[in-house]
Parts: sequence; C-alpha cells; structure tokens
Amino acid sequence: MSSSEALFIWGAIVCYAASTVVSLILVIFQKDKWARFNLWIAAAGVAFHLAALVYRVGVTGHVPVKSDYENALTGSLFISLPAVLIAARSRKLLVLPLAVMPLVLFLLGFALVCHEPGSPLTPPYKSTWLVVHVTFAQLSYGAYSLAFGAGVCHLLKERRLRRGLDLGMLNRLPDLEDLDDVMFRFVLLGFVASALMIVAGAFWADALWGNYWSWDPVETWSLLSWIVYGLIIHLRVVHNWRGKRIARLVVFAIIFVLISFWGVNFLASTQHDFSAL
Repeated sequence: MSSSEALFIWGAIVCYAASTVVSLILVIFQKDKWARFNLWIAAAGVAFHLAALVYRVGVTGHVPVKSDYENALTGSLFISLPAVLIAARSRKLLVLPLAVMPLVLFLLGFALVCHEPGSPLTPPYKSTWLVVHVTFAQLSYGAYSLAFGAGVCHLLKERRLRRGLDLGMLNRLPDLEDLDDVMFRFVLLGFVASALMIVAGAFWADALWGNYWSWDPVETWSLLSWIVYGLIIHLRVVHNWRGKRIARLVVFAIIFVLISFWGVNFLASTQHDFSAL
C-alpha cells in the first residue's frame, strides 16, 4: 500500500473511531454541545475515506469492483457518507453515525487485512452487468446498515423510555414512530436494491459461467438475506408489526448481510473468489 493510500485510510479510521468515542460521551454524559463538533469529525472521516477511494480509482483506472479490498472500501463508504449527510440534515438524527460506525470500522479493518495492489481489469470484469451488480450490492448494504442503525436507536430510546430514565442525547432522536418509519424505508430501499443486485449478478454469471444460478454460497446467502428482509416487510405491512418487535428483527437481520457479503469468503469455497479471474 502506498503512503498516500495508507494516509487516507488511516485518517478515515482515526476520525471514525474518534467520532464513535465522542458519540458515546454524548449519549452517556449528555454533552449536547459537542454534537456538531462530533459531526465535523465524522465528516472529516468521510473526506479521508472518499479520498482513498478516488486515489484507488486513479491508480487502477477503473471503478472499484475487482477485489475484496475495493468492495470493502466502497461498501463502508456507502454506510458512512449517507449517515453523515442524514445527521447533518436532521438534528434529530445526530446520533445515527454512532450506531453504524462500528460496521464502518469493521469493514475498513477488513480492507486493510485483504489489501492488494491495484491492477487493470481482466476480461471477466469488463462487464456492464458487473458494474450494475456491484453498485446495487453496495447500495443495498448501505441501506440495510442504516436500517440497522435506526433500529439500534429505536431500541435504545424505547428501553430508556420504558424504564423511565433520562433520555439525554437520545431525546434528540425522532419519536419512536418516526424512527420506525425511517428504519422501514431503509429496509425497503435495501430490499429493492438487493433484488436488482441478484438479477444483474445472474446475467453476469450467465455471461461468465454459462448459467444464471449455481447455488454458490454467496448466491445462496444473498438470496436468504433478501428473503429475511422480505419477511420483515411482510410482517410490517401485512401483520402491522411495529416498534420494538420489528426493530429487533432489523438489528438481527444484519447478520445475514454480513455473512453473505463478507463471511462466506472465509467459511466456504465460492465462485465469488475472483482473484484468479
């Protein structure tokens, strides 16, 4: 890894970690006046993060779709950037970055572990379907992660209200019903993006391997994740599940996303190991 790339990535990690610590101080010790300062720290992390991605594109000359490193770098930005923009736009969601920054830090740590030098695209990667597939994959991952963050915020506020405790910074969060709606909207966005990801991936697979679906572990877990979120939508729309019940499901469901996007590569043999292509 070049010194410039390392500087950008570690700058993002330091800022995100600092933002997480300050966010915890805001919530635990109710230091409301630090809220805007914390947002600027998170925004600085996004700036470093974006610089790392732009640098990678400049070095490789292509969109970041080839390696686990590039996917982790891009996927984590699809979480942190919307979280910071939403927090900047709505004072009631200033603590949203706290709920998703651990995921961002995990992905950047994963990116550091699996870093590999940039290289030009080989023929299998020169596909419009692949770009569409990866774009919607990252969008779905970001949406599900933000739904997870809203779910965490909902559970934290509901718990303190139920116990009659002082809300502190959590008092700035939207009402529980509004948080429920925010969470559900991100689930819907992720569900639609996942469907498009699966369809685009099937077309790319047909061009690459001659079949649309092979029950590869990544394909199977991606489909399973899509079904789980479809079940959440069904319970919300048809059975009117709301509040704590649906928030718990959304928080739990992120496990399926983490496995399908990152865990399968460590747990099973998969065609989605593209290092040899």
